[in-house]
Amino acid sequence: MNAPDESALLPDPEPLTASGAGRRLPANADSPLPASASLRAWLDEHRFLMVRDAARDVDGARSWLARLGPPIEHERRADGVLELDGSKDDSEVLRGCAGMPLHKDGLLMGIDVPYVGIFCERFRDVQDGRTRICDAQSALKALPDELLALLGTRGIEAQAVDTDYYLKEGGTWHPLPALIETPEGQSLNLGLPYDEGDRPSWRVRVAGVDPTTSDAALAELRRVLHDPRFTYQHAWREGDLLLLANHRVLHGREPYRGDRVLANLQARRA
Repeated sequence: MNAPDESALLPDPEPLTASGAGRRLPANADSPLPASASLRAWLDEHRFLMVRDAARDVDGARSWLARLGPPIEHERRADGVLELDGSKDDSEVLRGCAGMPLHKDGLLMGIDVPYVGIFCERFRDVQDGRTRICDAQSALKALPDELLALLGTRGIEAQAVDTDYYLKEGGTWHPLPALIETPEGQSLNLGLPYDEGDRPSWRVRVAGVDPTTSDAALAELRRVLHDPRFTYQHAWREGDLLLLANHRVLHGREPYRGDRVLANLQARRA
């Protein structure tokens, strides 16, 4: 059987961030899926992809992730899927309607997550709730040398607050390297702290320094990561799919109101 012609599926030439990351992939639910090698190569080059009307349901979204590698499955996921439907707003931030700062998936699970897919299953009468993606690979180069040295030397500590989801023990500060070496080069390995007064899903601090030094370092980190040069804000529609190279981007969300269901899927490297 001949391989499908992928010329109509090539990523748009225009990046989604001013730093050059992100591309729109002009596919839809009726298009043949790209070959695994092509999809991985596009993510390696562009760091994240946005596909409008990528699939009709979560099974269709699973097919996209299967092109990248085996699904990541554990007891907190139903058939490899974490549904974010806002129903736990009173008991859990992660699966509620509150905002979440920029972060990398897997940190408080103890799991390496190379690829993330976020699929919009339902979107009705929703206000706000955009997903922010940061080109962390480019932003890393813009961090001050002193901040990089502090993060590289000290690392961070993170604490799970949403203990019904995270696999790492709640109430304990877990040490993590803030910078790691990956097949794609050096990578930020962290999540930003929540704003003061917001209910957190996690807490984070720079390890081994006083609170004033930690707060100042994380505030500077946030300033750079939120620079418009490095960020893309995605306004959702049903059927949309974001594909993320999790080692090279960070993602977060705005708070929202309305009837919205997103499915988070993760894949290992093939």
